[in-house]
Amino acid sequence: MRPCESSFGQVLTRQRRAAGLTQEMLSERSGLSVDTISALERGLHRAPRPHTVALLADALGLAGRDREDFAAAGHASRADAAVARRSCPRPAPC
Repeated sequence: MRPCESSFGQVLTRQRRAAGLTQEMLSERSGLSVDTISALERGLHRAPRPHTVALLADALGLAGRDREDFAAAGHASRADAAVARRSCPRPAPC
């Protein structure tokens, strides 16, 4: 499946499971908290920072096309979040 066909959280979950890792194991390998990984997988954090994506890719042992697709999914999620922020203006201050 191409990265644009799924959210970053779905891609992360699929890659984590394919690697045979629990969220706790991925947390230990990546240096990210279990809460962060859980929030990413559930879509609560939809725009992962590039550094976070790189840490996760390293921890998952992704290389080549798999790593490129993983990074592209993270980038697409950031772009989608930026568009959403622009299309939903902040309320005017009182």
